[in-house]
Amino acid sequence: MKTAALVLAAGLGTRMGGGKMMVEWNGRPLPVWPVMAATQAGCDPVVAVVGPDSGELDSALLSAGARVMVNPRPGDGQASSLVCGLAAVGGADRLFVLLGDMPLVGPRHLRALMAALDHAGGATIAAPVFQGRRGNPVLFDKSHFAALAALSGDQGARALIGGPHTILVEMPDAAVLADIDTPEDLATLGG
Repeated sequence: MKTAALVLAAGLGTRMGGGKMMVEWNGRPLPVWPVMAATQAGCDPVVAVVGPDSGELDSALLSAGARVMVNPRPGDGQASSLVCGLAAVGGADRLFVLLGDMPLVGPRHLRALMAALDHAGGATIAAPVFQGRRGNPVLFDKSHFAALAALSGDQGARALIGGPHTILVEMPDAAVLADIDTPEDLATLGG
């Protein structure tokens, strides 16, 4: 079964003061971490969607194993990056949607979601939870690709998650909840 990964890294980063995706955490730009996690978990292809002024970030993402797609209109919301990236994952049986500002998510989290969906008996979406809170990334079966491609605005894929087709997978730690939106978040996560 071919599992692709889409790393959304085109956000404007306004709460961070702009340029969030070039912010380094432990010596690497934020979105390099989810790219490495997806690559190490065996995802192929791994596609990072960046904004039009990504510059140096592109080379860091390419070095980490990603194919880079440019979202020409990141201001249109997260869904515009999803739609942009979906064009590059043709032939995949399922797709991870990872957020570029979540560096603590590792290959073990992705493998747990893949294993859960493999044994889910009818579920077509696997979403992580920690202590009752749903997090990211989320794994979608190809039966949802058309619905993902039809999304708009900043809702992202949230509208598709839930109901009997979704399996919630308890995670061993809060990595699936930890994103970096502000300088304070960066300091809290020890970046």
